[in-house]
Amino acid sequence: MKNRISAGSVLTLGLCLASVAFLLWAAQVTALEPGPLHRSAREVLSESPARNAMVTRLTRDVATAIPTGAAVDPVVLTAIAIDAVEQPEFVAAFAGALDHVQTHVVNGTIGPITLDPALVSQAVRTAATDANQPQLAAAVATSAPLVIEVPVDQVPNLAHWADLWKAAVRALAFISLLLITYGLLKIEHRLWALGRIGRWSIGVGLTTLTVFWLLPRVLLRPLGGWIAVGGAVLASGDLLVPVSLAFVGIGTVTVVAAHRWETRDRKRVLSVIPHATTRSRRGTWESPV
Repeated sequence: MKNRISAGSVLTLGLCLASVAFLLWAAQVTALEPGPLHRSAREVLSESPARNAMVTRLTRDVATAIPTGAAVDPVVLTAIAIDAVEQPEFVAAFAGALDHVQTHVVNGTIGPITLDPALVSQAVRTAATDANQPQLAAAVATSAPLVIEVPVDQVPNLAHWADLWKAAVRALAFISLLLITYGLLKIEHRLWALGRIGRWSIGVGLTTLTVFWLLPRVLLRPLGGWIAVGGAVLASGDLLVPVSLAFVGIGTVTVVAAHRWETRDRKRVLSVIPHATTRSRRGTWESPV
C-alpha cells in the first residue's frame, strides 16, 4: 500500500508539473514565437486603441503630403485614413511592424520600427480613389513615402525574461516526464494510472481551449480597449485549438479503455473465486435419532 501511494503521488506531481509546462508552452507559441501574432494583425488592428493610433498618425502624414494651396476637408482626410487602415496593404504593413515589435520584446533587437511605406502609400491611394479624391491620390503617389513609426521607447525589452520562460518550459517538461515515467513503472494498478492520465489530458485540453479560445472571444474582446487587444493576441494561437482537441480526444479514449479493462479484469477475478455451498431450504428433514 505504501508503494502504491508513493508511486501515485509521484505520478500526480508529474502531471501537475506537466500541466504548468503545457500552459507555459501555449503562452510561448502564442506571444513569443513568430507567426501567430503576424496572422492576427487584422484582429489586433480592428480594436479601437490600435486602430485609432494608426488613423491619427496616418491622417497627420497624409495632411503633410497635400500640396500647398490644396484644400482638403479634415473630415475627408480622417475618412480616407479610416478606409486606408482597413485596406489589405495596410494590414500587411501593420503585420510586418508587429513582427519587428515582437523581435524587440523577445530578442532584444534595436532600431526604428516603421510600417512599410510602399504598402501604406498604396493603401492611402486606394482609399483616396474610393473617396473620389483623385488629386489626393496623385499627391500621395508623387510625394515622399508615408512613414508611420511605432514609438520604440514604449516597446519593452523582455529578452532575458523570454529566455527564462523558454528554459522553464523545457525544464518543467523534462522533470514531469521523468516523474510520470517513474510513477507508471512503479505503480501497482496500471489501469488506475492510465485513467488518471486520461482525465488529466481531458482537463488540460479543456483548460487550454477555455483560456486561449473561449475567454478572449467571450470576455476579453467584448470589453474593448487595450484589454481587447490583449484578447486578440491571446487568441492568436491557432495551433492550440487542434492540439487541445487532440488532448481531449486521446484522454477520452484512454479513460474509456481503462474503465473497460478494469471491468473485464474484475469480472475475470470474480469468476475464479470459489463460492461457498449453501444448504437448500427445501431439502428433506431427517431425524437426529
